[in-house]
Amino acid sequence: MRSLRIAFIALMLTIIGTQITFGQSLPPEVAETVQTSVVRIKSVSNDDRIPNRVATGFIWPEANFVVTAFHVVAGADTILVEQRDDTIRVRNAQVVSVLLEQDLALLELDDPFPSEPLNVHADSVLTDDMLWVVGYPLNLLFPRSRRLHQSAIAATELQANLNPDSRQQIRELGYPALDIEVLPLEGNLLPGDSGAPIINADGEVVGIGSGGLELGTVGLGWAIPARYLATLRESLSDEPIVSAVEVQTIGRLYFAQPASELVEEAFTAAGIQLPERLVIFRNADLFIIHIPEDSPSNITLEGLQLQVDAELGVPHDQLLSDYQSLSADALRHLQAPSCLIFRRGGTRPPIPDECGQQNTIAIIDLVDQNVFWHDNNFVRDFTVQVVSPNGISGSCGANIPRCDINLSLSSGGAQPSIPTETVDTPRPTEAPTTIAAPPASEITIIRTENDLFILVDGGDRPVSLSTLVFQTTGESEIPFSRYSSFAQRIANITEPVCFWLKGEGSTTPLPLECDPASLEIQELNDTNIFWHDDVSNQDFTFGVSIAGGTTKFCGAGNTRCDIDFSS
Repeated sequence: MRSLRIAFIALMLTIIGTQITFGQSLPPEVAETVQTSVVRIKSVSNDDRIPNRVATGFIWPEANFVVTAFHVVAGADTILVEQRDDTIRVRNAQVVSVLLEQDLALLELDDPFPSEPLNVHADSVLTDDMLWVVGYPLNLLFPRSRRLHQSAIAATELQANLNPDSRQQIRELGYPALDIEVLPLEGNLLPGDSGAPIINADGEVVGIGSGGLELGTVGLGWAIPARYLATLRESLSDEPIVSAVEVQTIGRLYFAQPASELVEEAFTAAGIQLPERLVIFRNADLFIIHIPEDSPSNITLEGLQLQVDAELGVPHDQLLSDYQSLSADALRHLQAPSCLIFRRGGTRPPIPDECGQQNTIAIIDLVDQNVFWHDNNFVRDFTVQVVSPNGISGSCGANIPRCDINLSLSSGGAQPSIPTETVDTPRPTEAPTTIAAPPASEITIIRTENDLFILVDGGDRPVSLSTLVFQTTGESEIPFSRYSSFAQRIANITEPVCFWLKGEGSTTPLPLECDPASLEIQELNDTNIFWHDDVSNQDFTFGVSIAGGTTKFCGAGNTRCDIDFSS
C-alpha cells in the first residue's frame, strides 16, 4: 500500500465573513438532477488527536466513486458515505486517489449508489455568475443549496488572498500548496461544505469546496477548479491509500480551529450571539421555541435546525430560515424573552404566559402534513432534536410539555433536563426538572435477533445515558435519547436499570440480569431494528459512544458485550 505522510489540518470547515445566510436555493429543474448525487461523508478516527468530521462529496466519475476534499478524510480509519433522499443508503469507502496540493481525494465505494455521476465543466474560463454550493453544512441531515458568486476582485492564486500570518502557517505545514489556482468565491462556505460541488446553472460542477478564513479575508472562500478532476482520476491507485497523519499545532491556524468555535466567533463578529439555552413548550397543536428572560441581548436563531429522525417519526430536517415567513433579519438581534410559535393550522390553543404578544417573534401556521412534532392520525408525539449552528444539540422528547435545551459550548452539548412528571395538557406549564448526571462509565449490552437490552448500574453516584449514541454502517447515528419511553430515566440513574429495545411481537425472556421492577421498554417495528436484518438473517456490528468519547463496538454474533467507556 502507498502511504502519505501529511501535516493534518484538523478542520478546514470554515465560516466565511461575518454574515451567515441561507436561501436562494438551486433552481428546481437543476436540483432534481443534482441533489441525489451529492452525498454526506463521515470520517471516523481511532486517534483521539484527530476529530471525527462530517462534510460533503459528490458522485463522479462513476456511480462507485465519490470526490471530496482530502482534509475531510485525512487520517480516517473509517469513511462512511450516505446518500439521503426518500431512503438513507450508507456505503463504506476507501481513498484511492489523492491530489495533496489541490486538497482533493477520490473515494471508492464498496457498493455503487443508484445515481448518475455529476457532469463536470472543466473549461478553465468560467463566465457563470450564477453559482451554487450544494452540501451538508452544519451537520444537516439533507443537502442544502446556497447562492454564491465568483469573486471579481480576489486573486486566483491562493496565497494572494491570505494574510502573511496565514501564509506562513500553511507554508510550515506544507499543505495545501500556496501557489495553487483556486476559484475565489463571494458568499458563505459553511462547516460541512468542504468537498461540496460548486454548481452552475446547467447543473455542472465548476469547483469543489475547499476552505476560507473567518479572520483576515472577510467574505472570501475558495474552491478547487473542476479541471483538476481529470488529474485526480488519472492518479487512481490499484490499492487503498492509507494516510499516516502527523498532527502539528503551529500558532493559531484559523481553519484548524474546531468548527463550533469558528461558528460562534463569526456570529460574535457580526454583533449577534448564539443562544446558550432555549426552552421548548409543546403539545399536539403547538411547538414553541422560547428564549428565556435571563438570556443575553442580540440573540440569533438563524441557522437553528429542527430535526426528527426517520427512525422514530416522520423524517424532518428544517432550518428556521427555510420557512418563507422567517427572513434572516427577523431571526437576528432578538431580545429576551422572545418566542417563535409553530401552530397547527385552524387551531387556537392557549399560549404560555412567557409568550405574550409583545414577546412573540412570529406565529407560523402549518398544515397537518407539515406538523413535525405530532401525528394526529396516530395520536403520536415525536422526539425533536434542536441543533445550533455550532453543532451543539439537545432533544425534546415525545410527550414532554417543557424541555430546557442547553446549547452552550461549555456544556459539551448536554441533553435537556427532563421533567419528573409529564402530563398531556393543552397548555404547556412549568414542570420540575432534574439535572443530568455525569455519563455512565460502563454498560452491558445483551442482544438477540429481535431485542437489545442495555443494563446500567447507578452505583454509588447517579449516572446518565443522555449522550449515549449507537453508530452503525447501515443507518445514521441513533441517539439513545430519541427513544421516548426512556426519557424520564436516562438523565439521572441512581439504581440499576434495564432498558429493553423490544422487537415487534418479541417473546424473548428477560435476561437474568434484568430485574422486572427496573425494566423500561421501548417497542420497535422491524424497520427500526438496527443490529439485525431478518431478511438476510444477518447480525451487524455497531458502535457505542457516550459524551462524544471513543467509540466502542459490539460485534455481530455476540450475545453479550461489556462496554467500558473509561478504558
